Amino acid sequence: MAYFAEIKTDTNTVIRVIVVSDSDVSNNGGDLSSETETWVANNIINDKLLMQNEGWSEYPNTYWKQTSKQKAFRKNYAGTDSTYDAVKDIFIPKQPYASWTLNVDNEWQPPVAIPLSDNGIIDVWWDEENQRWYGIKEDTGVNYVWNTINNEWEQA
Repeated sequence: MAYFAEIKTDTNTVIRVIVVSDSDVSNNGGDLSSETETWVANNIINDKLLMQNEGWSEYPNTYWKQTSKQKAFRKNYAGTDSTYDAVKDIFIPKQPYASWTLNVDNEWQPPVAIPLSDNGIIDVWWDEENQRWYGIKEDTGVNYVWNTINNEWEQA
């Protein structure tokens, strides 16, 4: 199976990802070809449910790009709300938080590096409002906060 992302022309935002049979890809230009993208555009109907859910009065102008679940090409698998960068020919995931920035490798980076020391912490999450990392300890279920001054977990 091959996967194709439908992308809004005005924002380069992915609005949906569909599955196309390998035979349809082979018979219409092959992997990563503009011929296959054109075939998909001409043979996949507009998503009326998506149009209704988004409140669009008319379907947006779109184009199609092939994507890979294994990330074999275009850096990332295209997901809804990810963007396509045509210059770099890659998909960039949706920004996880407003404070995170895209680095030179096109990966989202938090303003505070994710803690490398686990100290028994099994689940870590970012607190956007307070700009810090929280974690929960495996054996106790106690919450911890990452102290950026001494680079260690402290009980919250």
